[in-house]
Amino acid sequence: MNEQGKTLYHHTRHPHIPRYVNLLHAARHQTASINKKIAFAVTRGLGSLWCVYLFMDLAIYGFPGFQATPKQYVQWLSKLLSSSSLSVCLQ
Repeated sequence: MNEQGKTLYHHTRHPHIPRYVNLLHAARHQTASINKKIAFAVTRGLGSLWCVYLFMDLAIYGFPGFQATPKQYVQWLSKLLSSSSLSVCLQ
């Protein structure tokens, strides 16, 4: 309280208005542009666990072999981690 007996802050309660956001989300998807629909499809496809398996299989198939240099192993490992983490981050 200040010197005059008044508080510096007065709290005003705002009423909570519940909304069913699933209906709003569905309506937004129905009116989405073609770019948003493509982005949603790509994100849903790349964010699946099957995509992680596919990227891991491609990375294992691209293993440089046992006669490779350390630089090639580091490059292979970076490809393995980046391609698999892409799908994991999108989930």
